[in-house]
Amino acid sequence: MIFLDTIIERMNIMKKKLIVFVLALLLCLSLAGCTDRTPSNLENNSEDGDSTGWVFDRPVEIVMPAPEGSGVDMTMRKLEGYLKEELGTNIILTNMAGASGVTGFTWARGQEHDGYLFQYTSPSAVGAAAMGNFDFDFFSEVKPLTRLLNTYNVIFTRKDAPFTNYEELVDHATANPGKVSIAVQSMTGIDGACMGKFLEACELDLNMVNFEAESVAACISGQVDLIMDTYGECEAYVESGDLIPIIQLSEERNKNLPDVPCAYDLDLDAAQENWYGFTCFVGTPDEAQDAFVEAIMKCSEIPEWKEFLEDAGFNSGKTCTPEEFAVIVEDTASAMERALSFFKNANSH
Repeated sequence: MIFLDTIIERMNIMKKKLIVFVLALLLCLSLAGCTDRTPSNLENNSEDGDSTGWVFDRPVEIVMPAPEGSGVDMTMRKLEGYLKEELGTNIILTNMAGASGVTGFTWARGQEHDGYLFQYTSPSAVGAAAMGNFDFDFFSEVKPLTRLLNTYNVIFTRKDAPFTNYEELVDHATANPGKVSIAVQSMTGIDGACMGKFLEACELDLNMVNFEAESVAACISGQVDLIMDTYGECEAYVESGDLIPIIQLSEERNKNLPDVPCAYDLDLDAAQENWYGFTCFVGTPDEAQDAFVEAIMKCSEIPEWKEFLEDAGFNSGKTCTPEEFAVIVEDTASAMERALSFFKNANSH
């Protein structure tokens, strides 16, 4: 009997434990059902629970109105891994080159602006807009978000050119007016703005030739005497000796080209910033814009990213607020309009 009583007592204890477990489980399920599961992309991110933030819950697409292998493409693909970690989602990179950015931005305009579509661009699209090449009001529909980085153009020549530095270029061009040729990738893009500012400052009579992606090959082969491009895109040719940098169109020397004078060294008002930055279309949720800009800001502080920029000849730590970037975009548009006016006046004489 004692043995039977012990079994019955243990069974009663097990029943009590089972009842307690079931009640606890029901309580947890009840509390879970009362939890606020916001059906949108907004969730509570703060410790005190008084603010909300945007959460990217599906892939973000970034349109690059530039060809593969360009500076825009190269830097974005390097940033992709860092940005993916900060956004917490996958990234879709879409190259859509054509018409100095018109093709890419026009396509992006026709998509849904729900917080998952952004653009990464150079100033070329701004130049196209300043020239009136868009079928819509670019400056009222496209919102600047932040500049990621900036750089400056360099004037290069080939290794067998009759000059190897700026002073020799001035002497040769002065003795041979209109004979020295220089490639221009886009008269209405940032290259046009830089070129116009340089020619207006140096007062050299150079023969401008339109070349697009083939400008480097054209210079190396001797089709043109000079090209204007960034150090980052021409680094390999500089290291091989095929291209010789003559002057950088900036206020400070490039750390990678310490012996090459900048415009300031030569007392030339020819410095013109070339930037890469992010935009979105009006209608994109403000919370998504803020979250995206915050992620870019965090990426810009990653040591490996900064090292990459410096090695590639870009300037690091040049992110800015949307308001500051809007001013930069406006200044760039003004510089391009000024360059176009210069070219028109030069051709009329």
